[in-house]
Amino acid sequence: MFEFVGGNVYTSYAVNCGWEDNYCTDADFNALDESDRIPGVDTYTFDGNTLIWDEIPREVSFECDGGIMLNENSYKLWRLNSDCN
Repeated sequence: MFEFVGGNVYTSYAVNCGWEDNYCTDADFNALDESDRIPGVDTYTFDGNTLIWDEIPREVSFECDGGIMLNENSYKLWRLNSDCN
């Protein structure tokens, strides 16, 4: 999971799920806290429709009232508890 907080990007992994017979759910990710973050922090800023993440610019757009971020490289990031499919 990526957390975008105050210009920093933190990465956490839900270790009890993620394989084919046990997919991660919102509950798994909501159970994570700061102690679950891996060492190291990336940075981010926005410049219009450009997300600059760890000094790499990416064109992004949003759907579902900001619940889904679409990246120019065809991947999506979902906001927890956004009720977006």
